[in-house]
Amino acid sequence: MGINFRPAEENSSKVKALYENAFPKRERAPFWLLRQKARQSHVAFHSLYDDESWIGLLYTFEYADILLVLYLAIDDSCRSGGYGSKALTALRADHPDKRIILSIEQIDEQAGNLEQRVKRRSFYEKNRYTSTGIIVEELGQPFEMLISGGSITPEETRDVYRSLLGKIPSLLPLIRVRDLISI
Repeated sequence: MGINFRPAEENSSKVKALYENAFPKRERAPFWLLRQKARQSHVAFHSLYDDESWIGLLYTFEYADILLVLYLAIDDSCRSGGYGSKALTALRADHPDKRIILSIEQIDEQAGNLEQRVKRRSFYEKNRYTSTGIIVEELGQPFEMLISGGSITPEETRDVYRSLLGKIPSLLPLIRVRDLISI
């Protein structure tokens, strides 16, 4: 049957534990906020399953014809089983008319986790994601935007984040969008 998406509430404790272990604290929104925003029609918080076996989580935000992947994580016990690629393939199949964007840590030769960053970028490139040439700074941390299914402009990227933050305008100064050329 393959990868399927179910509401994250089905395995809330596992999802929360994976979320807290997979993402550094500085990159995590409060879990209660993720759950609250997931009640909105343009936000999806999924548990990932391979048939009936829980394997991970996926959190997305939809804006116009753009789907922003905010969080994707595969449980440690399932890693190296091709599940990340299968999840991205299933996501593309569920949203064939969407441009799918996500951010990864920018490749920085001085970074302590350079090897991990290079592997992550290679993984997404293998799964047909390409650089947008856009850097999004979140709390001063630069992330490179990747895309599958087209291209995106810095203005569209700003619009996605403005819509994501919605009624939290005080957070807008925490997000900066620029293109790689201006670096």
